[in-house]
Amino acid sequence: MRNIQYIIFVALAITATVQGCTDSLASGTGCYCGAGSYGQSSDNQGTGCQACPKGSNSAQASGTTTIAACTTCKDTNSTNNQNAAAPACYCNAGYYGDPTAATPITCTACPKGSNSAASTTASTIAACTTCKDTNSTNNQNAAAPACYCNAGYYGDPTAATPITCTACPKGSNSAASTTASTIAACTTCKDTNAVNNASTSTPACACKASYYGDPTASPAVTCQGCPNGQTSAVGSTASTGCVVCTDANGTVVLSGNTGSCVCAANYYGNPTTTGTSGCTQCGSGQTAPVGSTTNVCKSSFSSLLLPILSFLSFVMLMLF
Repeated sequence: MRNIQYIIFVALAITATVQGCTDSLASGTGCYCGAGSYGQSSDNQGTGCQACPKGSNSAQASGTTTIAACTTCKDTNSTNNQNAAAPACYCNAGYYGDPTAATPITCTACPKGSNSAASTTASTIAACTTCKDTNSTNNQNAAAPACYCNAGYYGDPTAATPITCTACPKGSNSAASTTASTIAACTTCKDTNAVNNASTSTPACACKASYYGDPTASPAVTCQGCPNGQTSAVGSTASTGCVVCTDANGTVVLSGNTGSCVCAANYYGNPTTTGTSGCTQCGSGQTAPVGSTTNVCKSSFSSLLLPILSFLSFVMLMLF
């Protein structure tokens, strides 16, 4: 009976010794190095379990291991370099932090639109120096880096759901801006002799009056000035839009993309291209609008007022 009790006591002692590993980093049956460590525990006549490098991790061992066992990362936003001799975990591209620090710095996402490279030194937000959108530029602010669309583009890479930087319509332009999120930002023109229609939905640039060309073409056709003495309507795309009035009493009137020669104000008729004018002048004191083709001349109020005032002055002189 005593022999049986002795055997049970020894068995329990052995079990307690095996499961109560003396190496603090060892655990389980066999006292092998636990998760997050590597080596051979002192319980197994080894030099002891060693902690994986900061930020890196390992699985529970089933035998003797080397530092190469530390192949995973504790921070889910970091990546292990898989170096068998010196494994280490660094923040992924687009994150900043330092999981290898004595007190690990959590890998945190860069601000919307900005980016960072995987790096051992990407420990602060200042690492977020590049942009995810190729048509945006980083402000390189070490405290608050942010990416905005380039001039000539609109969008918002900083939005909760980033808005892609899209090129302005041909010929129109925009400034680099935090608010250039819609096409309405394309309010200027690349061609200095063009004007923007300032539409918030379909902004477009066209040549100024007295110029012709097509800044919206691919490639753009430069806006060129009409010859001396000629003019054109806004938006004229060809030299044929430039017109001249040879009638001495005529004037050019612009309509849309074309121009025409009509009689000047206070004249009526049809201009000619011969030496004799086709425009007849209204009588003294009479006026007519530009473009009158028939005699619509009328006396103006001011022309009637002078004779009336003269008559009243004469009457007053006679009375006094």
